[in-house]
Amino acid sequence: GSSYGTHENYLLLRSIPFEAVAEAFIPFLCTRIIFTGAGKVGSELACYKGREKVRYQLSQRAEHFDSVVGADTQFHRPILNTRDEPHADEHKYRRLHIIAGDANMSQYATALKVGTTAVVVEMLENGWRAPKWLQLANPVKAFHEISMDEEMRWIVELDDGKRMSAIDIQRLYLEAAQKMFPKADGDLKWVLGEWEYVLDMLESNPLGLSDRLDWVAKLQLIEMFKETEGADCDKLKAIDLAYHNVDLNEGLYYALEAKGMTKRIVNDEEIEHAIFHPPTDTRALIRGWLVTHSSSLLKSISWCTANLLVDGKRLKIDMRSLVGADGLPIIEELLNGEFVLERLLKVLPTG
Repeated sequence: GSSYGTHENYLLLRSIPFEAVAEAFIPFLCTRIIFTGAGKVGSELACYKGREKVRYQLSQRAEHFDSVVGADTQFHRPILNTRDEPHADEHKYRRLHIIAGDANMSQYATALKVGTTAVVVEMLENGWRAPKWLQLANPVKAFHEISMDEEMRWIVELDDGKRMSAIDIQRLYLEAAQKMFPKADGDLKWVLGEWEYVLDMLESNPLGLSDRLDWVAKLQLIEMFKETEGADCDKLKAIDLAYHNVDLNEGLYYALEAKGMTKRIVNDEEIEHAIFHPPTDTRALIRGWLVTHSSSLLKSISWCTANLLVDGKRLKIDMRSLVGADGLPIIEELLNGEFVLERLLKVLPTG
């Protein structure tokens, strides 16, 4: 089947055993759709599995996954993808490639999706390991059932036969993070606080999250449409699609945003600034500078390298060392002086 999704990529220390990565992320990814799901009218899976017809589900993506771990991205999609292209020092880092996420329109849902996932990465790198009893009996089935549970109970079976709600599974991750980072500040403090708030609301009043979560906002739009126009399936699916229209004048999400019915994380001015000004603590700063100021010398550029022709000599700048905490001192050194090509070539590894 076809669906809209958003691929996410995180760098993770390769020293962490893959088994620990899988045990941490499979239950997390299956259950995070209670706040990251973008909502979907109907179900293609129900048609050929003989299930009771599903009118609305949490996730656009869940029913298109039929394996747990693997490298495929198009046919037999796995919940945990193993395509490992870190675009960094491959001996130090692995790529955590997540294809199970929905295409969110909500800034808030996007921030919470990326933020909570990054927190789990940080916990793993700080020694936390998911408890063995948390593993799901059938992750693919759990992923589907959480998405399609219109009663919003979201109960799944664990490996030991016990049953647990997706909310409680997410709380386990949250509480582990709160214990590990008791003095959290900045973005981390925001993520932990909003994670807790959303889980509390999902437990007590999930439909009260329409200004934050896509699946709730879309559901309310659809219910409003049904009251006036009826429940024609094709029309409802058109509403579903129109919610994701990225045309600022046509998209239904942007209509909600214009009416102040969505919680924004950044404003238009900040978005405009970010388009032209890369973060100053990542290698995007170096790539952007090379493209802007040395385009006549630049022959090719990628995540890892930049190839230049300087005074008839071919030079390759290796940017893999500019990743993570190891790269910050190098970037700071560049920023603390005159930012010119000659100095950049002295500071960065070249070949």
